[in-house]
Amino acid sequence: MSIGIQRRNNMNLEIENKSSFTIHEKKLKEFISIIYQKLNIPNNFDLSILYVDVKEMQELHFKWMKLNTPTDVMSFPMDPVDSQSKNKVKILGDVIICPSVCWSESTFRRENPARYFVFLHVHAILHLLGYDHQKFQARRVMKKLERELMIEIDKVK
Repeated sequence: MSIGIQRRNNMNLEIENKSSFTIHEKKLKEFISIIYQKLNIPNNFDLSILYVDVKEMQELHFKWMKLNTPTDVMSFPMDPVDSQSKNKVKILGDVIICPSVCWSESTFRRENPARYFVFLHVHAILHLLGYDHQKFQARRVMKKLERELMIEIDKVK
């Protein structure tokens, strides 16, 4: 199922669910809106999110990352967010999430599966903005932003 959700002025959130899980688009829209607002992402930056099952995620992970295992989330940044791009329609990027792997990961980590699912969206959007967790200092910055954003999202659940 593919739908487009309009958010505020002209930002378009495109969702395609090819997974066997039900995605609650209305709540998701609310969470993405909070992320955009707190990170000062202009409304003219569109976002595409694809949900897939394990087999397809493994294929995509191998195609793009040369890793032959499924993963929970992948992010593909497009247009950089800067002060010069406020009036043109831009694409923040594409996100691919595997709810099945998310469920397994949350169980392994002993975390609430629904909260971890939302967290993956935060994590992915931070990657689209150029945040990374490969080096210690960058990981500290990204983790701090993730915690702050999840606190804001937890307020509306």
